[in-house]
Amino acid sequence: MLLEMEKGQFESFGDLELFLACSEPAVRRLSGREPAAKKEIMDEWSEGQRATCLFRVLYPASGSEKDFRAWLSYLLEQPSYWDGVLGSLRFFGDAAMLSLLEDARGVVEQANRSGVSDEDGELRGQIGFLYENFRAIVLESIERIAVYIRSHPDQFVRLSH
Repeated sequence: MLLEMEKGQFESFGDLELFLACSEPAVRRLSGREPAAKKEIMDEWSEGQRATCLFRVLYPASGSEKDFRAWLSYLLEQPSYWDGVLGSLRFFGDAAMLSLLEDARGVVEQANRSGVSDEDGELRGQIGFLYENFRAIVLESIERIAVYIRSHPDQFVRLSH
């Protein structure tokens, strides 16, 4: 899962670029595989590699409010993914994002139980509020991950000079 990279490039990347570059090999390796195969692959990784990859599962939710709602619903339908994302946040000590996702889970589960349409004004307001908070803190989450990657480059990259 190590990414080949020149040391200068590694050092020049901003937080988001570094996070995306270092998580991409994992995403590609897992893409299209059955859950059992994904688990087997991830069991070979360090805790930091798993946590980074599992946060990457959440990252597409930052695209739009609609993406946020869709990804939350999807992750909640996949308990192992949801638990993995929450575990990644615990690993990185990201209490703010963890709290936000727990709040979002409550809103989405309540809406799903009561059959509330995505067009419901109250639901849209709650999801909109949560999405704006998500967007406000997701870059802080990525910064935490980038700090970890920079502190443990041997888990993510093979540097050349």
